[in-house]
Amino acid sequence: MGKILDSVSAWFIRTLEVIMVIMMIGMLILVGLNVFLRIGFNSGVDFAEEVPRFMFIWMTFCGAVVALKQNTHINVSMFVHMVSKPVQKLFYAITQLLVLVCGAYITQGTYMLNDIITQNASPVLQISMLWVYGVTYIAGPALVLISLANLVRLFLGRVTDQELAEKHEDDPEELAARELKKVGEDMAREEEAARAKAGEKQ
Repeated sequence: MGKILDSVSAWFIRTLEVIMVIMMIGMLILVGLNVFLRIGFNSGVDFAEEVPRFMFIWMTFCGAVVALKQNTHINVSMFVHMVSKPVQKLFYAITQLLVLVCGAYITQGTYMLNDIITQNASPVLQISMLWVYGVTYIAGPALVLISLANLVRLFLGRVTDQELAEKHEDDPEELAARELKKVGEDMAREEEAARAKAGEKQ
């Protein structure tokens, strides 16, 4: 059962990633086309201004789900690394609870406004805005399920230390230290090679 759920979850996240790529490419093409027409022919395509905004909405919500699943949301980890592991677990639980509540509110809000959204048409294409904001019917429940699963994993002790205090960006000082160390190692190897070469000549 667990393998089936993992497979379904992986397929779902992969599908969202594909949608994000399609949205990104579509935005690039349409915006680029409109810029080209504006500069070259002093004209434009009306839907090329509207559709990229819709694509951006889909990309944002799909990205929020993928980032939550992969634990790659932007976070501030400086304080988290200074506290004990039980406190880190508490922070993690609070974060997941907040995400769960937000996902539930997103889903409920979309459901309550469903009729209004459905009847409202976009200015240019005249399509139902449900095709735009309907992505929250996907993102909202997904955020709830992922955060709920993370809470269950936390309760069962299956959340790793890396997840509790994830660092997504290298600290500048650590990065500089690594670069200096690398340069020092390269210089040491070159010096050793030069000494070996000098010894061979003697």
